[in-house]
Amino acid sequence: MKHKILFLTCCLFSLNYSLWCQAIVEVDGIDSAQITLNTTSFLNPTIVNFNSGNTSNGFSHYRLRNQGDVFRLDIESNLFLDTQDIFEITPSRFTIAHLSGTRTNLLGVSSNGTLVRLGSQTRQISLPAQALNFQIPNATISNNFEGINWGYSFTSSAKFTIAKPVDWDQVSDIVVTIYFATTSNAPGDIQFFGRHRDFNIGDPINDAPTVTSNIVSNSGDDELHKVSISFSASSLVKELWMITLQRNTGASLGYQDDVVVFNVTVEYEADI
Repeated sequence: MKHKILFLTCCLFSLNYSLWCQAIVEVDGIDSAQITLNTTSFLNPTIVNFNSGNTSNGFSHYRLRNQGDVFRLDIESNLFLDTQDIFEITPSRFTIAHLSGTRTNLLGVSSNGTLVRLGSQTRQISLPAQALNFQIPNATISNNFEGINWGYSFTSSAKFTIAKPVDWDQVSDIVVTIYFATTSNAPGDIQFFGRHRDFNIGDPINDAPTVTSNIVSNSGDDELHKVSISFSASSLVKELWMITLQRNTGASLGYQDDVVVFNVTVEYEADI
C-alpha cells in the first residue's frame, strides 16, 4: 500500500491562542481516498476523517470526533457527506442513532457499572383501588375485599393525588387506566370519566374539565375490563396532581350493575 502526506497546514488563532492543524494522507495514489486529521482547541473537536474514495457506494465516509467527554463516530453515505448514522459514547451512555430511518437504540450505564438497554422510556405508577379516596358513607362507592365496589352513578367520585413525576418528559400526555370486573352477565357498555387538576403551593383547589375514557362492552359475569383516560401534558405542569374519577351514565351505557375496581395506573413517558 502506498501512502504519503500530501500537505500539513497549521494556523495559530489570536483568540484563546488556539491551534488548528490539518494533515491529509493519500492512500494508494487516489486523491479521493484520504485520511484527514483536524485538531483544534477552538470551537471544533479533534476530528479524524476516513474517506474510501467512492462516495456513491454505501457508507463511504467515516468521521471520528472527540470533544469534552464525548467520543463519536459519524457514518456518512452520500455525495453531500450527510451524517446517516451516529455511534456515540459518553461516561454514562452508549448511543446508536440511525438518522436515515426511524430507529434509535440506546444503552446506558447504571450506578454499579452495568450496561443496560434504554429502549422504551414509558413509566407506570400502579395504585391499588384501596389507595383511592372517596367520601364515607357513600351510596355509590364502597370498600370490597378485592378493591372497591362502584355502582351505576356519576354523582360520586374517587380521587388520588400524586406529586408530578420528576422524570416525566413534560410533553407526553398522561394516561390513567382503570382495571375492573363486572358483577353480573348483563350486556351493555361501561365508561368512566376523569377530572384533572394541578397545583403549586398556595394555589386554590378549582374544578377541572371532564375527559372521558373509551367504552367497553360487557358479555359475562366477573369479566375483567380496563378503560383509559388521556390527560394532555399542558394541563398537568405544576407540582401536585389531583385526578378525580367518576363512572359515566346515560342511555347508551346499558350496563347498570356494579363493577369492582381493582387497580388504577398512571402512565407517562420519561425523559432520558
